[in-house]
Amino acid sequence: MVLTSLILLAAVRSDMLCEKISNRLIAFGLLTGIGFQICVLKTHEWKDVILAMVLPVMVCWVLFRIRALGAGDIKLFSVVGCLNGTETVVNTMIGAILVAAGYAFFYLVKNRQLFAAFSDLFYYAEHTLAQKRLRSYRSYAAVVRKMHFSPAIVLGYFGSLMGVGLWTLIG
Repeated sequence: MVLTSLILLAAVRSDMLCEKISNRLIAFGLLTGIGFQICVLKTHEWKDVILAMVLPVMVCWVLFRIRALGAGDIKLFSVVGCLNGTETVVNTMIGAILVAAGYAFFYLVKNRQLFAAFSDLFYYAEHTLAQKRLRSYRSYAAVVRKMHFSPAIVLGYFGSLMGVGLWTLIG
């Protein structure tokens, strides 16, 4: 829990300063998580560990392909999964998406860009369906809006630690 928090905070710092999450930090997190699973927990449930690392890649692949989410963010979700398990990474992903969506909505309303953003989205969807091919969303947007996603991951993780997750929301 503490180690995951420190890795996430270091990733946010790296993302904000360099606009990239260091692969060394990701490798450290994954190797530490595997070591933790072997040495401390002595886990025999390797299926859960592997699923927790691979699930973010499978779930976020389309968002990566359209350049709505960076590779570092997806790898950061994998670190959360490796250190904490499948349930935590699922709750973290849902929390991060909700936090980012809320922030984006208020940003667009505050800057009076909500209508333009939805117009860009519908234009992108129309062209994607017509061409039957995924392309970068940014190439269709009239105004390129960029947002760091790693802070949302941190908030999603803290929310999952506090018990705010998928099961709480639907239960």
